[in-house]
Amino acid sequence: MFKQFVALALLTSTFAFFPAASMGQETSDIVSRLRLAAEADSETQDYLRNVENQIKRQRQDQLLRSLLQTLYTIAPSGSLTVQQIEQRNAMDQARLRATQVGRMLAWDLDGDGTISQTERDVFSGTEAVDIELLFARGDTDGNGAISLTELRQYAAEQASANVRTQQNSYLMLFDVNQDAAVTANEIVATIDALSENPLNIVAEPRRLIPQREETSVACSAPKPSDETDVIVLSGYEGAALSSVSIAGMDGVTHVAHLVIEPGEKPVYLFLSAHSNMIWDISGELGRLAQVVVQKSNRGTAPGAGVVGVPREKVHFVEPNSCIKPVHNIEGGEGIIAYRQVARSLQQEPDHMLAHYTIGSISLPSGEGDKAGGEGTDILLYDGRRYEMTPEGPRLIDEAEGQRPGDRPYGASQTFRSLKRFHPGGVRAIEADAVVAPGDAMTYDVMPQEAGLLQLLLEEKVSYTRDGFYMILEPIARFPAGLAGAHQVKFMLAENVPMPAGSPGHSSVYSAESGECISGLCR
Repeated sequence: MFKQFVALALLTSTFAFFPAASMGQETSDIVSRLRLAAEADSETQDYLRNVENQIKRQRQDQLLRSLLQTLYTIAPSGSLTVQQIEQRNAMDQARLRATQVGRMLAWDLDGDGTISQTERDVFSGTEAVDIELLFARGDTDGNGAISLTELRQYAAEQASANVRTQQNSYLMLFDVNQDAAVTANEIVATIDALSENPLNIVAEPRRLIPQREETSVACSAPKPSDETDVIVLSGYEGAALSSVSIAGMDGVTHVAHLVIEPGEKPVYLFLSAHSNMIWDISGELGRLAQVVVQKSNRGTAPGAGVVGVPREKVHFVEPNSCIKPVHNIEGGEGIIAYRQVARSLQQEPDHMLAHYTIGSISLPSGEGDKAGGEGTDILLYDGRRYEMTPEGPRLIDEAEGQRPGDRPYGASQTFRSLKRFHPGGVRAIEADAVVAPGDAMTYDVMPQEAGLLQLLLEEKVSYTRDGFYMILEPIARFPAGLAGAHQVKFMLAENVPMPAGSPGHSSVYSAESGECISGLCR
């Protein structure tokens, strides 16, 4: 530990010792690479804009100290990799989960493993508020008590909502020499490069200035009737990827499954998500009086869709016009969102729920799996049926010399990555069944890890022992959404044309020249 802080002090006090040129990388090259990263992903734009703002405000020393502190905290050796970031994120989430469980177990006064109504009534002040929130969100079986299982589930949700894993992942943007490891030298070189040659992201046409205008668009949601049960659900993303896109072929579409529970009152359902989302609705559909869906602000495509509800009952509103999507209603942003939607609908919601990742949820109770999936989808690739098991894709049928159970090298680990990012797997949806304000179309190449797995199973791509996805024959396009933690390395075989679409933050090398020809070279 002493060694880390000595190194940190030396680096933050002698910046000139690490000029960008000393790393064999010109300032303009560093800035060009970062500009490409910003253009590929709106959240990366926001991060880099924040970095630049700190530099412009003469907070360069403070910024460097913070970045280097994070570097040495995650990687004591001073060389940071994606694997170390993922491990640190998992550790942080486990610690937060354990802290939450320990704090709430203190409310179990008789030590029987259950927080009863009697114990609930003992506490006052801030503890009483916390216990009320626990019972409101954590009592999933509605029996008026919190079991140890419910307590652990609630703690896991709270930890997941508070861990900002993406912030750590952005450190890989400072990988100047693109060797898949970030050092203190590279962080200093990058900050120096941005000081000399700023990106000026705000002034870029690619910067989504219309987002600011969208916030001032009036909410066009119909006013709920006094007889309806008003339910508001907001989130960041769905637990599953969709086989159908409402965001264009180069956008990522998520799916969330909602089950309307039996009840006497008609339901007015208001839905919003940060990501492009298809809401798959089932259950007591006769209760639905109106479904209002706020479009995503992730791009220019429709950004929202509904399955299972007649078109005449669905109404779409503009991004951010009625509510700013939130994934946690227990803090200040949740209070603001509640008041926003109450003003927009001219009526306070009877139920308001928010989750970062939405799997399958029953409404209005909110019970169900917020981020789950059984991993038992059957997918068809190139005439072969694969069962998507928790261990990876398993070939079901005999086909051309392959025995059941055979799989291409790299498919299992690609599948594990798919389930890590998208625990609900891939949800098969018919394009004609989607009610959307624009076109819904079936992906030719599915997004992110699902697309990589698709190409592996179609044998258009192979996976090398050192982690490259080798493109062996022409493919329609790169899988969408390969940015941030989803980035990979491609190798384009000789005489194979460059695919359409964008590789995002992924690097693309030519087998013919051995050079990086597209994306963020690592």
